Amino acid sequence: MPSKIPVIVSWSGEFAGREYDEVLLRELPTGVDPCGEHGEFHTFVYDGPVFQWPIAFTHGECVLHDNRFRFCELIPMEDEHAYLAASTHG
Repeated sequence: MPSKIPVIVSWSGEFAGREYDEVLLRELPTGVDPCGEHGEFHTFVYDGPVFQWPIAFTHGECVLHDNRFRFCELIPMEDEHAYLAASTHG
């Protein structure tokens, strides 16, 4: 069961840029470690109990590196007010 801490997954294809949640875990291909222990994917934690406030960012372009790794760019936002406006409208 995934935690309730929001994270973004960096991986190939349709998984890049998605939230790490129960839906993503159900859709992982057979053989992929659900914790990414073998380097199948990386995560970016942007909020949680130890954070004073969420890390403010917006999604950028999803790009293919080395013809095999797809990453979604995470673009820093100036402040948490911009983050809150973006997260409630889109």
